[in-house]
Amino acid sequence: MSSKKKKKLAKRIKFGLIRNLENSDNAIKILDYVIELDSIFENKKRKEIYNVLSENKELNLTEISKKIKLSYRNTFNHIKLMEKVGLLNTKKDLNVQGQNLRISLSNKSYEELRKDIPPIYLQL
Repeated sequence: MSSKKKKKLAKRIKFGLIRNLENSDNAIKILDYVIELDSIFENKKRKEIYNVLSENKELNLTEISKKIKLSYRNTFNHIKLMEKVGLLNTKKDLNVQGQNLRISLSNKSYEELRKDIPPIYLQL
């Protein structure tokens, strides 16, 4: 299902047009998560970030932005979105001045994250 269809479905759930899901607030949260997770690799730069981190155990934000030739701010925004859905881990290195955000792949792949989603939300 496309992201547009899922967003439309999320609106229907939100406004009570679909009542057969037990808890509509929870249904919206799960569906929003599915939409975000499925849209992660629709962006070329997020694919590049994922690939760069697949080749390197851990990098700082500046190293990633240089490797993918993207501004620091835009790289940060992509990383935060990927962290939100569980694909990346970030931590601050307090021993380093300035460029102290360290990024690595999470221990769960995209496929594993999708397996954790209740099947009904993947069929909608």
